[in-house]
Amino acid sequence: MSSLMPTANRRFAASMEEYLDWCRRRGMARETLLGYSRSLRRCHQMLADAGLWNGVSGVEEEAILHIRDNHSGEMPYTKQDLTIFGAYLKYFGNSVLEKMALRWPPIIRPGVRWLSEEDITRLVLEAEGREILVIHFGLDLMFRRIEMQRLRFEDFDPARQIIRVMGKGSAGGKVRYLPYHPDTPHYLALAKKINGSMIGPIFPNLHHRARKGHALGKTGMDKILAGLSNRTGVWVSFHALRRTGARFLWLQGVKIETVAQLLGHENTMESLKYIGVNQSDMTEALRVGALKRGIISTITPSMR
Repeated sequence: MSSLMPTANRRFAASMEEYLDWCRRRGMARETLLGYSRSLRRCHQMLADAGLWNGVSGVEEEAILHIRDNHSGEMPYTKQDLTIFGAYLKYFGNSVLEKMALRWPPIIRPGVRWLSEEDITRLVLEAEGREILVIHFGLDLMFRRIEMQRLRFEDFDPARQIIRVMGKGSAGGKVRYLPYHPDTPHYLALAKKINGSMIGPIFPNLHHRARKGHALGKTGMDKILAGLSNRTGVWVSFHALRRTGARFLWLQGVKIETVAQLLGHENTMESLKYIGVNQSDMTEALRVGALKRGIISTITPSMR
């Protein structure tokens, strides 16, 4: 049971709402904000139950280590919660997590480039303006860079909640139709605010006089992510966002055939390359297989 008095709880709630309101004003979507709220409440409750919550400025190394070592989730989720909690603390001037440089067991990713939960959290926290749009279309909807370049407001059908996507290739590429992500209307409104209109490219050239109003080229699109990478220290590319989005869906149990359709792949073999099976995936597959065959439950103490 928490040792906090109601007043202290109200102070935490007020500080959390202030931080989330700041995130909201920077363009963070509703679903993301809900996830942040859950993470912050989890971390706060753990510290409160352990008697380690002394207000935002009073969170010290002992409290951070307590969350790391006693979190109920697997290591990636612990890192994600702590990253969000650390950003919340930093907003109020407490940089304890940043200074600690916590060590974590390595995640084995042989030959596959995709972003960790911690990477994604840091990118989302730091993204601004069109960087936010790139993350949505690249990570949530798994668009290629060329598909973002070709994307126009006219490709969105709000009545049917469908997006017309011009794939790679000459003459506009192969067309496919995707449903809206739950947060897509929010990001469309953000694009309108950035561009000043809902006509033309989602990513127009806003500065070059001769190209103003035309879609950004490859270099212009790359500069959007380069700026975000430089600020966060997280290596990110359009392909990494797309790979990571596909892998996340697969890990959540979405069939590989469905993932392939969302990616615009004609066969699942190409999609399997995107999701990247790592050491943890193989270990879990063997464990599930053993459970289904009843091997684990039939091992006697003398066999262990």
